[in-house]
Amino acid sequence: MPPEEAFGRLMIALREAAQHYGARQPVLEGTFTECVRITRKKFAGLGIEEIREAYRMWAAGELNLRKGEAEMYGGQFNAAQLGKVLAAYMEQRKAALGAYLRELEAYQREQERANKAERLRQEYEEGFEKNLRAFQPKTWREIPFHWFETAWKRGLIRLTEAERQELLADARALALEEAEEEKEGAGIFQRKQVEKLIQGEGLEGRAKTIARKLALFRKFYQNKQP
Repeated sequence: MPPEEAFGRLMIALREAAQHYGARQPVLEGTFTECVRITRKKFAGLGIEEIREAYRMWAAGELNLRKGEAEMYGGQFNAAQLGKVLAAYMEQRKAALGAYLRELEAYQREQERANKAERLRQEYEEGFEKNLRAFQPKTWREIPFHWFETAWKRGLIRLTEAERQELLADARALALEEAEEEKEGAGIFQRKQVEKLIQGEGLEGRAKTIARKLALFRKFYQNKQP
């Protein structure tokens, strides 16, 4: 926008602000000219519509100003009154912008996490069978827990009902064996926690986890699937 046009539009906006928001005394042309200069030099980041919004907020009591701080005493519009209104507006805009940028940054971080998670998921899905066949576990304990579900969904392993029952029985025995081993050398509090595990439903949950690992180890690796 040519400087002359920008100057003229700003002059109109300031005249409207004075007229609509309390000026009851005639304003000298030199005062308006000085107000334009102050606005362009000290508040260069404000657009024309923002100046109008600053006065709307001032009239509504929404700016952080002490009572009477930016009043047009005697209905006189001047550069000092303009400066106080625009400075207060700039402060609130800065705070609002800061809050927005923090929200935007948090959103971007969340998007990055989501994108990374999706990328890792795709890499896992695409490379699963290759990684599954290349892996050479020595015991069932080395099997990642989530591999069983993926292999099952892809039809890479199947279990008969008899095999299910056998695996679960073996897994329960292994879970109990693990719990008993944890008690050895443990402190009083830890032993009590393990005893609660053995007596409660926690041991069954552990057995089911072991059963999944054990199933994949026996059916896929011990059977040497091609």
